Amino acid sequence: MDDAPRVQVRGFAARMVLPPGRWRGCIAMVGSLACLEPPSVDVEGPHVVSSSLSRTRTVEVEVWPTIEVRFSEALDAATVRPETVALVSWELGAACDRTPLCERGRCERGTCSEDPLTRADLARIADGKFEPTIPLELGLDPDASVLRVRPARTLRPFTRHALIVGAGVRDRHGGPLVGDDGLASAWRRDLVTGKRGSSGPDPQLVLPEPASTGSPPNLQELRVAFPLPVRIDDPEMSMSFVSALGHEVRFERARPCPGWAPGFCLAFTPTQDLMPASTYHLGHIDVHDVWGRGSVPPPATAWFRTSETFDRDAPDATLVDVRWRERCVVASQRFSEPVALVVEVAGRRASADTGNTVAAVRLSDRDVAGRSSVGGRIIVTDAAGNLATREFELPTDPAFDPEVSRVVLNEVLANPLGAEPGQEFVELVNVDDEPASLGGLRVVDREWSDVAQAVQGGESPPGDALPDIDVPPNGIVILVGASFVVGAGDDAPPVAGATIVRLASSLGDSGLKNDGEPLSVFAVDPLALVSSYANALDTGSTTHAGRSVVRASLDACDVRTSWRSHPSGSATPGGVP
Repeated sequence: MDDAPRVQVRGFAARMVLPPGRWRGCIAMVGSLACLEPPSVDVEGPHVVSSSLSRTRTVEVEVWPTIEVRFSEALDAATVRPETVALVSWELGAACDRTPLCERGRCERGTCSEDPLTRADLARIADGKFEPTIPLELGLDPDASVLRVRPARTLRPFTRHALIVGAGVRDRHGGPLVGDDGLASAWRRDLVTGKRGSSGPDPQLVLPEPASTGSPPNLQELRVAFPLPVRIDDPEMSMSFVSALGHEVRFERARPCPGWAPGFCLAFTPTQDLMPASTYHLGHIDVHDVWGRGSVPPPATAWFRTSETFDRDAPDATLVDVRWRERCVVASQRFSEPVALVVEVAGRRASADTGNTVAAVRLSDRDVAGRSSVGGRIIVTDAAGNLATREFELPTDPAFDPEVSRVVLNEVLANPLGAEPGQEFVELVNVDDEPASLGGLRVVDREWSDVAQAVQGGESPPGDALPDIDVPPNGIVILVGASFVVGAGDDAPPVAGATIVRLASSLGDSGLKNDGEPLSVFAVDPLALVSSYANALDTGSTTHAGRSVVRASLDACDVRTSWRSHPSGSATPGGVP
């Protein structure tokens, strides 16, 4: 007899046979040997083997990514749900583009971000009771061991996100997800998204405005913008909008939007009228970027609602105001509906595309030479294609008087990094072919209309008088307050050899407000606006400290679209932006 263990089973002699690596019970019974297979029990839960995300965090992830997670065994598809697999974005806080320090959270892409997940959230994910904030599309490969996660819409760009697969995800035997220690636990990886358009054309509704109401059912044009250029040579480009009732309208005849760089905006024409009092969502858009990628799902705001009636009436052209500002004819409108505005004067033409409210034309001495007035025409077109025109006549502005110097207010720093108001400055440039005298000019932090009304009402000219110095052609002058210190603090210093003019006290009344103030440079005799800044940009945030605002070009009129924050993120007193 061998030395296998013997057991007594209901009076029969039996022995247990133990082959290597496996238990098998065999019982010798009256002329036969019966072997019993032990039950197969999976006592280990699934664990993550690998993923398309790195072990710490992955940066520059597309805004519409597909994330793969590979498991050690097949999963129970019924446990893979939005309540057990979650993607959440970190909460955004204060700016940190100048320093990576944050009172709370971590600095990501210039903004402090804080992890929004609490222990209670993780427990809900483990129990399959989490309420998702980002809708996900979840799928398993045929053998159920690879999970593919994709957001239903594009993620917020330049933002940290966390992907969590909870312990509520189980294998086909009911084993929960486990960590490296073999205990049930969630799996998590962080990612940081890249810019808009990183996954392909990302459509943004421009006209009508996103989530707007009141568009005419007989809308003549619809515009969509993209963060990166799309191909404009495809004649088959189209898109559709679908109403809540299922009415689909196709838009064709794609063409570049006027005033946009090629490929960044497309205008489409509807093939039929829309239904009144209906909400339309962007259904699809058939465009490709220069890399051949198709468009991503439209944002949730890509919808608009039509008005109850068709628009057959032309806009009221008398609602357009036309006046001089600097040496420009400026037409501004305040319509309750989006309109396109055109101003024609002295053989020149300027337009304000739909959504903008001002169109301006700068005139030269030749345009007004020997004329006591200047005539022109404005053209207004609404979203339904209705058109109205109006003629106008303006007396020639005193700014064209040959005795008035031609200088342009080109750069303004109202929110310096250094001491305030001491380190504030204003930059003037002589745009004439001859030397320009600053004598007789004044600078004040008030709107020109207020200044003109006050002086014409008998008040003394406000502001600070500029010294009687000559500025050569293309010469630059920096106006500063009495306490300005060259090279103080972290602000950009004036360029070497720059002409600095110190005022008696500060710029404006006790300095300029951080968020900006209107500025007027004007002549007293004759009373005329020479140059101005109408406080087009808010510079009050901490992220804008030390950054000036500059005119887009020296011949640009003082309207909102002519000003921008300094492209270098700093300032260039006495130099070229």
